[in-house]
Order: sequence, then C-alpha cells, then structure tokens
Amino acid sequence: MTRYKAFLAWCREHGIHYELNQPLAGLSWIGIGGTADILVSPHAAHLPEMLARLHACGIPHCILGKGSNVLISDAGVRGAVICTDQLTGLGVDSERFVIEAGAGTALQQIVQRAAENGFAGSEGLAGIPGTIAGAVAGNAGSFGAEIADIVQTVDMALPDGTLRSFPPVELHFGYRYADIPSGAVITSVRLQFRQSDAAGLLRRVRRFRAEKRAHQPVTDRSLGCVFKNPPGNAAGRLIEEAGCKGLRQGGIEVSPVHANFFVNRGDGSARDYLTLMHQVRDRVFAVSGIALESEIRMVGEWRPH
Repeated sequence: MTRYKAFLAWCREHGIHYELNQPLAGLSWIGIGGTADILVSPHAAHLPEMLARLHACGIPHCILGKGSNVLISDAGVRGAVICTDQLTGLGVDSERFVIEAGAGTALQQIVQRAAENGFAGSEGLAGIPGTIAGAVAGNAGSFGAEIADIVQTVDMALPDGTLRSFPPVELHFGYRYADIPSGAVITSVRLQFRQSDAAGLLRRVRRFRAEKRAHQPVTDRSLGCVFKNPPGNAAGRLIEEAGCKGLRQGGIEVSPVHANFFVNRGDGSARDYLTLMHQVRDRVFAVSGIALESEIRMVGEWRPH
C-alpha cells in the first residue's frame, strides 16, 4: 500500500471520500464481485487532478457507475475504483431542446425528463438501466434507438489531468461501442433532442418499459444482455435454439424468461458467470456456426479460463 499513501493523503486534503478494501458486490446489479483496493467517490471538479495523480503514482483505475453491465472479478480490483455517484446533475435547456447530465446520472432519469419536456429521441432507451456515461461508453440501444443518435458532446477528464470535449465523430460510435480514450473518465454528456408532444412521448416511454417487463427478467439480478446480436439475428433466439435456456452453472442460470440474460439465483460467482458464458458460446457455435460476442464489461483480476 506504500504507493497509495501520497494519493490517499491528497484525497484527505481535498475532502474526497474513499474506502479501503471495499466489497464491490453490493454495487453490482447482479450482486457479484470481490474487493477494491480503493473505492473513491470524487466530484467532477476533482477528477482531472485525481487522474493525473493516479497516473503519477502508478495506480491503475477503472470506473464503476451503477454496475448494470459490469462483471466484477471474485478476486476484486487492484488499484482505484472511481465511483460516479457524485458525478450527477441534470440541466434542461428548453429553448435549444438540450439536456446536459453528469456522468453518474441515471439514464432513465434523463429519458423521463426528456419525455416530460417534449424532447424526442430517447424514448427508445426506456427501461435500460445504468448511468448516462455507461450508456455512452457502450452506445446503449433498444427499440431501434441508440444513445449515439442524440449525443452532441461528451466531456472527459484525461489521464494527463486535462479536460476535453469530444464530438460524436471522434467517438466512432458503433454497435454497442464507443471509442473512449484509454484511462479517460466521462464527466458529463450533452444531448440534443427534437421537439415533440410530451403526452405522446410519455405514452411511448411507458409502452417500451412495459414491453421490457413482459419479455425480460427485469426483477432478477442480472447484467442485462450477455451477448451482442449478430448481424441479422438475435442472440437470445440462437441461445434458445441451442438448448441453453435454463442451463445453470453454480448459482448463475440462463434465464427462462429471456435466454440472453444470465441471472444470479443467490450464490453465483463471477467464475460461474464466465464459465456459463463459455458453455453457451460453445453450444451456439456448435449448432449455428455463429460466434457470439460478449456485451459485458469485465473488470478486476482474472485467471486464464
């Protein structure tokens, strides 16, 4: 812990809350994960210098929002885990149809506020959990919409201690992908909408949320969709056709509601989850010849599988 002393002293000097050897399972939707060496919760104003100090001290870092699509290793995470719970805030510009939100703001809060204000463009994202930063980093999408459709700019703190605003063209958005610079942390996102009827938008949001509740295991502990949909196909259908629905490894089960969701039945581990991913991928490839690609972000220490 010697290399952490200077960094922790700086945190104390600036009143930044941190915890040592902090369990992370409670910060993940699926309830899985070991401990973080340091869990730190900065405000946006502290982030640039914090990243520069982490870099100078040789301390690795990763970002954790609401943990809705992040598989945290059972062995935990070495270095610093930066929590985005203090990076919140939401501003509405009714004249320009713009919303600016802090990185840790819940995506669904933005979807709801946009609809209430007659801002069209995000209603297809209704029902997707997580933060706006996570949505941008993975180009979250549903019902034919993607977050990339409405991103105007993304502000980031860079590892050299600078702040920079990125337009969409520099993020090279793709299917469940955005080109976030290595070591960068999103601080805020500016979204551009179109004007529309608030009542109609709210109806669409309610309908999309109801559809997700009807066809996805939204009340179970999961990390959302496990695999990306191959071009012209659906991962859930391929998994079901390979006979994997209900397949179980330890405490992790392929959901009987939607086969592209793995749920924690109470005592699941990251190793269980990863093993089940490999089993399902192998079965799907054996049946269809299609190699499924993971949609889950993995953090922490992992032994070769």
